[in-house]
Amino acid sequence: MVSTLLSGVSVDALDNGLARVPPMGWATWNAFHRHWTEDNLYATVDAFVSNGMKDVGYEYINVDGGWWEAVNGTIVRNATGHPTYSKQKYPNGLPTLVDYIHSHGLKYGHYSDAGTAACDGDGPMSEGYEEQDVAVFVHEWKADMIKLDACNTVEQPEVLVKRWRDLLNATGRPVLFSNCHNGCETSDGELPSWCAELSNMWRTHGDIKGTWKNVLKNVDSLKGRGTYGRPGAWNDPDFLECHIGEFTFNGTQLSLDMNRAHFAMWAITSSPLIVSPDLRTTPQEIVDIFTDEDVIAIDQQYAGNAGDFVKQLLPSLSASYPSTGVELWAKPLPNERIAVAIFNRGAASVTVESFDLTDLPGLNSSISEFDVLDVWTKSTLQHTGRYYSVGELRARSVELLVFSHCSNSFIV
Repeated sequence: MVSTLLSGVSVDALDNGLARVPPMGWATWNAFHRHWTEDNLYATVDAFVSNGMKDVGYEYINVDGGWWEAVNGTIVRNATGHPTYSKQKYPNGLPTLVDYIHSHGLKYGHYSDAGTAACDGDGPMSEGYEEQDVAVFVHEWKADMIKLDACNTVEQPEVLVKRWRDLLNATGRPVLFSNCHNGCETSDGELPSWCAELSNMWRTHGDIKGTWKNVLKNVDSLKGRGTYGRPGAWNDPDFLECHIGEFTFNGTQLSLDMNRAHFAMWAITSSPLIVSPDLRTTPQEIVDIFTDEDVIAIDQQYAGNAGDFVKQLLPSLSASYPSTGVELWAKPLPNERIAVAIFNRGAASVTVESFDLTDLPGLNSSISEFDVLDVWTKSTLQHTGRYYSVGELRARSVELLVFSHCSNSFIV
């Protein structure tokens, strides 16, 4: 059996497929924070099956912070140090829920914190109890994914992450390892080499929130990081805020565009597609975005670069953050194709006359005709020439295109 942690190994070694593509799933946090119940989770499993999300590749049901039994801020551990789950949240037992998740062909994602106490102050958390916690999470509760947070840590991030990586590998079960805030959010965009060697995905910015400004910050954290993402190891700008906060769909074109733009920017950068609204009440328009197979295909395919910012097409109209303007992003795809996102960050419609196709790094300049798929309208046109005309871009929207018959020797 190959190592259960597959980052840092060659593509050929990924014979069980774990993390070969960016993970897709759902998490409790954005919709419920710590206030969920097992009923919410059972209903989410049912929604995955009924709304088509499972059919297009979503597989992880992820529980975030707050799963533990705690009395006045003290996490209940038994005589051998093993943690216990909340009897209030899981009256029928956490293992029973995980069995239900697995019975539907889905996977269970579990949260812990590498520090001495959780982010809400409850402790003792996992630092000093790593062996006990991994044994319970993976063997007893059969977790398929571990998200490791970084509140109240004492040791150096690399030391903690390596310890967890080694313990997870030693379980003999395939467990996807998500590093949340442990040392990989550098301000200069450079990634310490150990991040991709020791984890399958790593956070690139602080916790995301359901505002346009905050989502822009997380998008910006991906600039210059396209060369780091690869099969087995992915940049993670955090959960998607679709249908949360300012992104709550209200039937307007603006709210639809904002949700599409958010989802598209995660896809063009090969980011994990972990959604987080209450799927029991998520409107069909949002589910249609989540299940758009053309957008998902952009996210899930890999051809040498995870996708990145290329250039500014229109300057910012704002002197302070968040800047506005229009940006060009691109990602190489297999079979001589390139995905392109033309991103209007601003709150007003703008006109982009055209951009030079040779700005797309790696584009074969000897090819003058391309088939261009408009991902949102599903229409395909044939384009001839060096310049591509864009036209009007609505506020806070992304024009998402796939150019075929391109060289895929893309290097940002």
